[in-house]
Amino acid sequence: MSKHPFEIVYGDPSDSQTRTEISQAILLCEAREKLSRAKLGAIGGNAPGFLAMAPDTFAMKQKLGVQLAMLSLTQFIDQVRGIDDAAAKRDVDRVRAMKISIRDVTVDDLDLQSRYYLALRQLVQEEGLDALSLQDWPELRSNPGQWPYLAMSRLVDEQIPIGKEGDADGAILCLIAKHLQMGPGFITD
Repeated sequence: MSKHPFEIVYGDPSDSQTRTEISQAILLCEAREKLSRAKLGAIGGNAPGFLAMAPDTFAMKQKLGVQLAMLSLTQFIDQVRGIDDAAAKRDVDRVRAMKISIRDVTVDDLDLQSRYYLALRQLVQEEGLDALSLQDWPELRSNPGQWPYLAMSRLVDEQIPIGKEGDADGAILCLIAKHLQMGPGFITD
């Protein structure tokens, strides 16, 4: 076996249907190849009680080629708190310039969301991640004090797939959709 993704397309090369099928076959092969080199960062684990969401590292690597990097939720929280005040302020200013209509949100709320965002971006860059999953529940609501959803949606807008509640499989599905040019996905409850 070649151990390379492939598709078989047949038909008249000048036929529009054949050309469409060739384009789709190329896209599928490219997506499979990109997935085989992908690295998923799992911050924390799966949400408590959601045992079926626990990632199977072996199957993920064997079946898809995705490397799973387990990252500490405690260290992530420390990283959020350690974001430089000036960098957080600059990012808050960027968010405010977006003129997003958000009710009952204070500058302090935006400060924490910017810290989440900057910490997540930093992890993506430092670890060379293609996608993320984040165990946000139940810890992050009380420590450091907010859900990270604005930060997560900003990452999705930047084409960085992310799964909440530690949903590593969901993050991989979003990564697959990205490679298949289906647009950004965001998995919620």
